Amino acid sequence: MPDVPPVFVLGMHRGGTTVVSQILVALGLDLGVGKGLVGATRSNRYGHYEVRKITDLNEEMLRSLGRSWLSPQVDPVLVAALAEGTFRERALEILSNQFGDKPWFLKDPRLSLLLPFWREVLPTQPVVVGVTRSPAAIAKSLSIRDGLPEGFSQKLTNAYLHSMVDGSQGLKSFVLCYEELLDAPKESVEMLAKFLVEENVGEFVYTERSGAVIDRSGNHYKSDSPSEAEVLRSWHGRRLPKTFQSDGFPENLMDVTTVLAEKIRQVTNIQKVAAERKELFIEIQNENNEVRWELANREKDLAATLVERDGALVERDGALVERDGALVERDGALVERDGALVERDGALVERDGALVERDRALAEVDAIRAFRAAEVASTTYQLVALVTRFGAKGVPQGSFRRLVVSTLLRRGRRIYSLLRNFKIQFRSKKTSTATPESGASRVSVNFKSQDSPAVSIVIPVYGQVAVTAQCLKSIAQAKNKTPFEVVVVDDKSPDDTSEFLAGCSGIRIVTNKENQGYLRSTNNGAKVSDTDYLILLNNDTEVFDGWIDDLLSTFEQHPDAGIVGARLVYPDGKLQEAGAIIFNDGTGWNYGRFQNPDDEKFSFVREVDYCSAACVAVKREVWDEIGGFDERFVPAYYEDVDLAFAARANGWKVLYQPKTKIVHHEGVSHGTDEDSGLKSYQKVNHMVFVEKWAKDLKEQMPNGEKSVALAANRASSGRIFVADYEVPHWDRHAGGLRMRRLLEILIEIGWQVTFAPGNRAAIEPYATELRQIGVEICCDCEFPDKTVRGFSQLFDVALLSRPEDGARWLSAFRSASPSTHIIYDTVDLHALRNERGRLLGRNDQSETAEEQVAVQEQRLIDAVDQTFVVSSFEKEWLAKRQPNAKVSVVGLVHNEPVSETSFDQRKGLLFVGSWNHKPNQDAVRFLLDEVMPLVWQKIPEIKLNLVGSDMPQNLGSSDGRVVCHGWLEDLTPLFDQVRLSLAPLRFGAGLKGKVAESLCRGIPVVGTSMAFEGFEMNEELSLGKADGASGIARAIVALYQDQGTWEKSSQSGRAMVADLLGRERVSADLKSALESVRTANS
Repeated sequence: MPDVPPVFVLGMHRGGTTVVSQILVALGLDLGVGKGLVGATRSNRYGHYEVRKITDLNEEMLRSLGRSWLSPQVDPVLVAALAEGTFRERALEILSNQFGDKPWFLKDPRLSLLLPFWREVLPTQPVVVGVTRSPAAIAKSLSIRDGLPEGFSQKLTNAYLHSMVDGSQGLKSFVLCYEELLDAPKESVEMLAKFLVEENVGEFVYTERSGAVIDRSGNHYKSDSPSEAEVLRSWHGRRLPKTFQSDGFPENLMDVTTVLAEKIRQVTNIQKVAAERKELFIEIQNENNEVRWELANREKDLAATLVERDGALVERDGALVERDGALVERDGALVERDGALVERDGALVERDGALVERDRALAEVDAIRAFRAAEVASTTYQLVALVTRFGAKGVPQGSFRRLVVSTLLRRGRRIYSLLRNFKIQFRSKKTSTATPESGASRVSVNFKSQDSPAVSIVIPVYGQVAVTAQCLKSIAQAKNKTPFEVVVVDDKSPDDTSEFLAGCSGIRIVTNKENQGYLRSTNNGAKVSDTDYLILLNNDTEVFDGWIDDLLSTFEQHPDAGIVGARLVYPDGKLQEAGAIIFNDGTGWNYGRFQNPDDEKFSFVREVDYCSAACVAVKREVWDEIGGFDERFVPAYYEDVDLAFAARANGWKVLYQPKTKIVHHEGVSHGTDEDSGLKSYQKVNHMVFVEKWAKDLKEQMPNGEKSVALAANRASSGRIFVADYEVPHWDRHAGGLRMRRLLEILIEIGWQVTFAPGNRAAIEPYATELRQIGVEICCDCEFPDKTVRGFSQLFDVALLSRPEDGARWLSAFRSASPSTHIIYDTVDLHALRNERGRLLGRNDQSETAEEQVAVQEQRLIDAVDQTFVVSSFEKEWLAKRQPNAKVSVVGLVHNEPVSETSFDQRKGLLFVGSWNHKPNQDAVRFLLDEVMPLVWQKIPEIKLNLVGSDMPQNLGSSDGRVVCHGWLEDLTPLFDQVRLSLAPLRFGAGLKGKVAESLCRGIPVVGTSMAFEGFEMNEELSLGKADGASGIARAIVALYQDQGTWEKSSQSGRAMVADLLGRERVSADLKSALESVRTANS
């Protein structure tokens, strides 16, 4: 390395450090381009400009301190102390291998947190280029990329700025503000170049190339900056300041309750108290979501000291709550009185039909009064529940706990009793929709006529015209790609519903001559349509963009689904139902009721007992098989439960689809009192249902809250926990593809799957894709012991991957869940791969490191209950070295479409492989340096296509004979063009995905003996197997030019992969292996 100061680019993730790094490369600084850089992704399509080994080392150091990039509070003294251990030697070795004699720089946002370590390690102190950007813009970008709450992201940004400023004290520094850089790129780059010259980094001048890296097409964009960002703008072109003031992170959750108490103390009017508490409750919910990331590494009992300090204040506020409770009881008495008036009015309606209109008006007045009284009760109860929850979790025994927990819970039960009697749901200030009220504006709703609708939306209505208008309006405004029709069944409404519907266009209206009730009205509406799907929708619902598309796509992804239900939420944002449970006594349970609808356990597709017909999609063939709703349940209630049981009896599944979120104003259409009116049929039809399905109910779980976790998912085979480094990037490397397909098969054979990514990131779109096939994702897994204990239901099996992470999870399960059977999935044997790499001289790890990996893997295999390998070859290899290991072969699943392009329409060669995999790097260099020169001697015009994630673009040739495509989202067009696929692998392990995929598509492969390990070879396939540069070159030329041999090899390869690695074969192998491990250890 040169004797000049290196440049460290510091800043926050998504804060502009990448574009600054591009500028530095354009100015002439070295980053070791092509030597192990983090490649392009959807969020950084030109690459991250980070050295992978440096980012991995930084992340490892943060983990050693109990931190990560998401929990950046580090002690500078402890960070500097890391330089006393092995991290120093590793860091210096990486830098020595990465950089030559040119001035160089490093970029990784984690450097902002770990600068004290690097200052101790480096022989020459670095100069700092600090990059700042509007915290609001960073928060928005992180929300899009990682799904982080924006409030949390802004505080995270402030923490990084703190570390950057504090750690850079005494260093030469220069600040580039991202927004100013975009406004004046030439001036900013010129100032940067001048700074580098002044600090003796090198001679650099502004060029058009260095200014052109800023992408004006949208990849680099500005965002409106809040006032705090203006401070950052003032730093532009200057040195970092000595201090930086910001809000930082709240130290503990009890800070929130302190703010709450202070707010309550200032309220002097009971109506203001109610409004303020509702607003604070929402604020606390949001704050709780934001700080839960930071609290993952802290013990919750830190709040004890604050509790003692603020006890007096809380006692005083407790007195206020008691006073409010008395007011609530008084209001409750009013509510009860109003309820009596409603009952009296109901009797008058039945006795004298002429007074119906007057009594309805009285009922509406009473409902408004009940709403206002119960709103105070609801708000107070929400506060009670919140403070009580904080006290129960983090407050010690004593006077405070007795006051809050006993006194407030006593008040809470009274309030809750009132709410249960009247079942009135409230809307928070944040909610954008409003409960429709009588007399609201009812502008006609118009729908575009659809010639061939795919689905009919059937909406039965009886009165409540304003509610119906709001529902139809939301349907009309929601954007969907699926063509649909709306069928409204008017069940002889007593109000002006018929006139309103007549004024709407594009809907089909079915009018009942007599009132027939909900069930028969729904059946009547279904009869007039002939679409492939039905959506049954209550008129007291509101829908959103994509709701139809998401429901129907579930049928496409899960062909065995007959019924699909939505995620129902109350107007105030709380969850109403995420699928429902039926216990063995026939009673039901709305899963997740009143909880956070965005909780992970409600965010994946599940097989459930039934879904509420407030919004449910049904295949037409299923509806016709069953005959619609069973009229034994006339007029309503339990008809949707019965429909689900009938569909399941016919071999169909009932699925819950979380992507379809529906606001349901529960009780608006039918009321909530189970002892009177239409709602009273709920009890009657319960008995009808129990009698009809008595045999099936014996298989259901017993009634009780303890059964909920088991009953929420009908997956029958068992519960499995799967751990890997990241959410599988199935389109980027063979290991990710294997894991994705294993997860698919586990779902197909009836397992309930929870997946834990080691990097704790639900990276999109991969995370959503997993949730949609039925996988629960657990990102809160920094501490395995705590994670395993945190699940309410124990796992039957844990499937672990990678030696470094597998050992942590093994220890956690052995201590926290000893009955769980543990499986280690090798993917490929690390010890075998490292051994071959060392023999070839292609392993840049030290012998000690190789031995450590081998020993770690060996110990893991010895400790687990079973080990998965991908081929019989590896099973035999492992049996010689660890004969006591229980080993099963579970191969790679390959079912790619066959390419039908004929031999004479094809030309060119193809190599596919991730550049991050060392065997692939060696194979490409071997191919370009030794094999292809021999091939070009025979076929000069032949073109080689290189495809793979993170592949350096400089591998391509100027004459066009080598084309480096990098990562491609879809390989099908290229597979349809090329004539041969190449696999010149000289070391490695495992079953080669590139070979299997090519053969599956019908593309013959030329590769080494090692590349074909684990495949069942025959004479035709063996023609492509060769070793050494000359042997591989001869095989390429022969297969490329001989059409007859090519066609035989193509057919033989397809047949072999279908038999060895077809989905049915791998599914059977996996099912057998799981059964064997459970049987052997039971």
